Amino acid sequence: MRATTLLGPGMHGVFPGTQAAQAAAIDALPVVRELARSRTTSADLVALPDGRRAVRKLWRWPRAADRAKGAFRTTVAARSPARREYEALLRLASISPPDGPFAPRPLAAAERRNAGVLHACALLLDEVADTVDLATFLVTERRPAARARALEDLARRTAAMHGAGLRDREFHARNVLVERRTGRTWKIDAPKQRAGRGEVAAAGAADDLGQLDVGLALLASPAEREGLFGAYRAARGAAAPSAAQIEAARKRHHPKESRRLPGHGVSSASGRADNGR
Repeated sequence: MRATTLLGPGMHGVFPGTQAAQAAAIDALPVVRELARSRTTSADLVALPDGRRAVRKLWRWPRAADRAKGAFRTTVAARSPARREYEALLRLASISPPDGPFAPRPLAAAERRNAGVLHACALLLDEVADTVDLATFLVTERRPAARARALEDLARRTAAMHGAGLRDREFHARNVLVERRTGRTWKIDAPKQRAGRGEVAAAGAADDLGQLDVGLALLASPAEREGLFGAYRAARGAAAPSAAQIEAARKRHHPKESRRLPGHGVSSASGRADNGR
C-alpha cells in the first residue's frame, strides 16, 4: 500500500517524517467530536499535535465492490476526492474580499493506493467555529436582519468566486456554512469545482445560482431571495445573469437538489445539522 500526502504551509512541522508516516498520523488524530457518518465517509472535529483543532474528512472503500464501482471515475485514472477538494478549497481560500476568504483553509490531504487503486483518503481543514449550514440557519434563524445579512454576505462572496473564474457544481444550501453570530458565510465541499481562464459568464453563474435557489425557494421569502440576487448583481454588474436565466437553471436542478434540504438527511460528509465548529 502506497501513501502520498499534500501538506499546506507550516504543516510539515506538525506531521514530520515520510509520506506514509504523515498519512498514518492524519488517520490517527484523536476525535474531539463526530460530525457526520455514512457507509464510506465520515467527518470529525480532531485535535492536531500542536494543540489546534481541525475538521478531518475521511473516505474509505474497504470492499472491493466499492472500489470497483468508482475505479475509473475516482480511483485509477483520476485524483482522489480528498486531493480534488484540497485543490478546490485552496483556490477558494485565495479569493479574499476585504473581510476574508470564502473557504476554510485546507491543511493537508492524504491518500492510500494499492496498484493505483484508491483504498482511502483524508482531508484536513481549518476549524470554522460556531457555524451551521445555510439550510439549518434559514430554518432556525427568525431575525430578518440576521437572515438578510447572511444572504447578502453569501451574494458578495459568490460574486467574487465567479469573478475569479470559479464555478461550483455542488452549490447548494447544505454546502454553505453560516457563522451564527456574524452572518459570515463559508463555502465547503467543493469536489466538482471548475476553474476557468476568465470570469464566469452569465450562463455559468446562473447555473450555480439556480442550484442554490432550489433551497432558497423553500427556505427563504421572495424578498430575501431578491435581496441576495440584487446584492449579487450589484457586485458583478453586467456580468450577472438575468432573473429568467436563474429561474430556468433552478427548474433544471429541481427536484434533485431539493433532496438535500432539511427532511432529506445529510448530503455528504461535512456534518450539516450543526457543525458546532
